[in-house]
Amino acid sequence: VQATYTYCVGTKVETLWDAIDISDSDRSLKIYEHAIGGTALSRSTPLRAGTYYVADSSTSGNCETPRVPLTVVIQNPMAPTITTPQKFCSAEGKTLADLSAATNLKWYAASTGGTALPATTLLQSATYYASQEVGGCEGTHRTPVVVSITSTPNVPTLTLTPENCTASTKAVISNYVGGQTYWHNGTQLTVDPITHEITGLTAGTYTIITKDGNCQSGASSSFEIKVHKVAPTTPTVVQAVAP
Repeated sequence: VQATYTYCVGTKVETLWDAIDISDSDRSLKIYEHAIGGTALSRSTPLRAGTYYVADSSTSGNCETPRVPLTVVIQNPMAPTITTPQKFCSAEGKTLADLSAATNLKWYAASTGGTALPATTLLQSATYYASQEVGGCEGTHRTPVVVSITSTPNVPTLTLTPENCTASTKAVISNYVGGQTYWHNGTQLTVDPITHEITGLTAGTYTIITKDGNCQSGASSSFEIKVHKVAPTTPTVVQAVAP
């Protein structure tokens, strides 16, 4: 019998039993939590950290040797430290592996139990739970990480009305979404929430993007704003004078 045995949390008495005597086919070995008295533990009992006592018994079970103490060390790594909450855009395609640079993490959809998720799992708006594995032992403690995924806005499309004699080119956002904002070269544009027309544009060529929080679309096709045409001068009719 060794003085100390080290195991992962969740290990059962049967593992310690076999480490002491793998050939104990008649199950004569007995393991107790007390130096005197008490009931021998079943092989399916989970181990705890502390002192156990081992004895060997006769085949009949009526006689036992004196109990020998041993120490069990249980490794149960602490929960990892991970930033929470975390926010991403849907177009980024982030996975569980992107939530932390730490190694040997296991991810779950629940705070206890369940099956570990692949690190390649595509993130959704949800709470994920991470445990740490150290030296081959996975801890029972899990860190909750709240993830929010914002849908990446669509690329804006525009309907243009050509300039005329009284008005410049009119640009209307065809796929306007309330609550989102529209930008050109870092400047937020003014968009009528009813007509969806971009107002205040001067003559020039534009491409615009849509933003929703920190998420933004790709750029629109370029379009040109032209000032209104100059109306022709009203002709002057001169009355001819007879000679």
